[in-house]
Amino acid sequence: MQLLDKDLQQLNEKNISKEELESQIARFTQGVPDVEVIKAATIDDGIIRFDDDDFNEFVSFYENKNNIDVLKFVPASGAATRMFKALHQFLNDVSVDEKEINNKLKQEEFELFVPLFERIDDLAFYADALDIAKRNTPQFEDYSEKEQILIILRHAISEDGLNLGNLPKGLIPFHKYKDQTLTPFEEHLEESKAYAEKSNEVQLHFTIPEGLDSEFNQILDNYLQNQNNNRTGFKVNYSTQKPSTDTIAVNEDNSPFRDDSGKLFFRPGGHGALIYNLNQLDADIIFIKNIDNVSKRNKDKADTTTFKKALAGLLLKLKEQLDNYLQLLESGKADEKDIENIKKFMHEKLNIADPAEQQEELFKQLNRPLRICGMVINDGAPGGGPFWIKDKDGRVSLQIVETSQMNVKNSAQKSILDSATHFNPVDIVCSIKDHNGKTYDLLNYVNKDRAFIASKSVDGHPIKALERPGLWNGAMEYWHSIFVEVPSSTFNPVKTVVDLLKPAHQDQ
Repeated sequence: MQLLDKDLQQLNEKNISKEELESQIARFTQGVPDVEVIKAATIDDGIIRFDDDDFNEFVSFYENKNNIDVLKFVPASGAATRMFKALHQFLNDVSVDEKEINNKLKQEEFELFVPLFERIDDLAFYADALDIAKRNTPQFEDYSEKEQILIILRHAISEDGLNLGNLPKGLIPFHKYKDQTLTPFEEHLEESKAYAEKSNEVQLHFTIPEGLDSEFNQILDNYLQNQNNNRTGFKVNYSTQKPSTDTIAVNEDNSPFRDDSGKLFFRPGGHGALIYNLNQLDADIIFIKNIDNVSKRNKDKADTTTFKKALAGLLLKLKEQLDNYLQLLESGKADEKDIENIKKFMHEKLNIADPAEQQEELFKQLNRPLRICGMVINDGAPGGGPFWIKDKDGRVSLQIVETSQMNVKNSAQKSILDSATHFNPVDIVCSIKDHNGKTYDLLNYVNKDRAFIASKSVDGHPIKALERPGLWNGAMEYWHSIFVEVPSSTFNPVKTVVDLLKPAHQDQ
């Protein structure tokens, strides 16, 4: 493609090569191949269900490992736009009129907001929103109760109010306690003490929007000041999505889209861009969990804590065996019996359907990052799940696959999707170091063919946007993947504001 001088300057500022830009445009032209799903992963066929003995053994094994470096990685870059998107629409479509409010709440697309009008005072940000609404609204008390609630909700999400709709989700007050409210950022700090503490220290790394370090640090300082007689030390770091991971947007004819000033239009590359952030970390064990998947303190804490430890214990057990076999293969001293044991381990423990025959190839198959992924029973929630897939070279592996990656128009593929028993809650424990303690270059284990193409618009102009392979999808496709069933009580995401009224986020 022909690039202008200002295009080259823009690429240089973003640290994006011309070759990378051309590769992205070629991806639009070529399209993204569908994932060929063979079957859904189920219990004893790709998903492990712990029995009591194994569970307790793994928990104990992790608890007794004190000489390891543990880190919790929390993707928290995204704004809460989607959390309030439908509410924005509702508030824009209705006037401060009780009759109109009641009629609008009867419409199918808005009936989910009925609980907000019944229990708004249960929301952690209610008191602050009420205070601003009263100050900004003349004769506030003259309005009916439902009209007041509408005004309060508008002040909660508007720029002249709490501006929650434009904040990162990590900074939104999620939970109300007797003496304070906590954001999900703080709840992750609180939760981590229960399973990620080693040597009286908890390490966390949050990916956050650029320029918000001070806001997160202010909340961190307040949290630490409220830790009464707590001996746990916190080491908290942040990173942002790199501009070099942004992706070009194109017109419908796949030509680069330009904004009103004539500049190439780039968009953030999605959560798959965070593989670059993860690649900068150094720890023996890394827990990965989304920012919005937290519950109130002491709500289902036992399940969350013990299963996190069990997953970590399984990881450590497998990692020990994996390292021993890698060292044996590297030494060149593996005999025929050793090779058979290694292949059995690969097949039965690492879900490698076809172990190689030659030692050099066995070593290559084994020598890669390892992750244990919790899976919950599928309750119909949208999103990815565990499946056995076949890649373009005919290799069979276990992967987390999004519905959008499948050809659901194909009846056979749709049937497999419908047969899925489990769902991916993003509950991952991983090892990113090899048998010599050297950190892997995680970018070598990304399947670039697993990108996503989505239809968007900019100021009414239709465009196509490219997202990088998802962090737990294509970005980790060439890792060792082990799937384990975890209780549904450990999965409490907040996708919309109404989710904050669910039991996991309330006292009742």
